[in-house]
Amino acid sequence: MRQHNQIFHSTSEEKCLQLTYLLRAINALACTATHEKESEQRIMTNTEIKQSHIAWEQSLKLAANNSTLAEDLLRMFVEELGPTRDALQANFQANDWDMLCKSTHKIHGASCYCGVPLLKNAAESLEHHLKSNQNEQEVPALLTTLLEEIQAVEEAYATGNFKIHD
Repeated sequence: MRQHNQIFHSTSEEKCLQLTYLLRAINALACTATHEKESEQRIMTNTEIKQSHIAWEQSLKLAANNSTLAEDLLRMFVEELGPTRDALQANFQANDWDMLCKSTHKIHGASCYCGVPLLKNAAESLEHHLKSNQNEQEVPALLTTLLEEIQAVEEAYATGNFKIHD
């Protein structure tokens, strides 16, 4: 209560100084937390990429350490890979770049909820390339990479060797 009264009875200049210090502290904490989170994500992704096409620990983190939720999200994601792959291939064959971009965006968005870093990166690369209207000659190679990652995730899921049991 005393600090509360102190703030209200301070001069305008003192209030400005207090507010400036508070804003600096908040900004410093936010920048530090953001930097630490980005560094942690880079380290985690690089480590997990070396382990498997499905990064189970990342899947758990994305599901708030709820293994049932992580399993369900991954299962639903893998179930949609076949139809999405078919749509990607059909859109490419039809030279329908708009629909190819939409199908790529769909798989990229869904991959954000599962620990599939290689697939996510492949989808992100193709989506970015399509949205920025860059050289169409690079699309086949980017699409091939994405399709290979889809297959790799399906195979890793089918074997079940990605999952770490307690």
